[in-house]
Amino acid sequence: MTKKILIIGGTGDIGKAISKKFLNKDIHSLGSNDLDLSCNNSINKFFENNKFLYESLVFVSGVNNPSLIKNTNDKEFEETLKINCSSLHYIFSNNYKCLSKLKSVVVIGSLYASFARSKRASYTISKHGLLGLVKSLAIELSPECNVNMISPGFINTRLTQKNNSRSKLKKISSMIPQKKLGKPEDIANAVVFLTKKESLYINGINLTIDGGFSCGGFQGYIDE
Repeated sequence: MTKKILIIGGTGDIGKAISKKFLNKDIHSLGSNDLDLSCNNSINKFFENNKFLYESLVFVSGVNNPSLIKNTNDKEFEETLKINCSSLHYIFSNNYKCLSKLKSVVVIGSLYASFARSKRASYTISKHGLLGLVKSLAIELSPECNVNMISPGFINTRLTQKNNSRSKLKKISSMIPQKKLGKPEDIANAVVFLTKKESLYINGINLTIDGGFSCGGFQGYIDE
């Protein structure tokens, strides 16, 4: 049986927005309660018992627990890398049958795939690694499947609000050329496009969606 879209991390704000954009499609959306990306046994159990065949995979999962390097223990570091990056490598290295008909993979990355920030080392490392994985998959899965990354800037989600004070978000907004945070729907619109036939020749890119922040807005950025 074919389900067109598998969304891993579909219960977060961006994941929910993506699911809504695919409203007329046959989607299978998973949250952390459905699939524990920190556990290989959980990954195996889901994919080996899955009876569906997917045409597109959208990987949205990610954790971000701000901490200075000197205050981050090995367990926290390894869990961030596992959930944000190496779990996707594990999924593709096992050649699960339900992914054998994929035509497109869209991975949600971050601006931190391109630069760094204090207290975000684990997250930054995981997103840099994720970009490398996307580019490698884009080569290895072609021509049957295209693989691309979308790197959101500061998007107005619960996670962004959790990890930044109101005053910090106000300051960040002032540094964005569009003078506002992005919306989850801004990311979802791009995801939908990268799964359509109109994007067939787009492969291995990292699409930044940040309102122009990375054009130079970060130059005035001061960490707390």
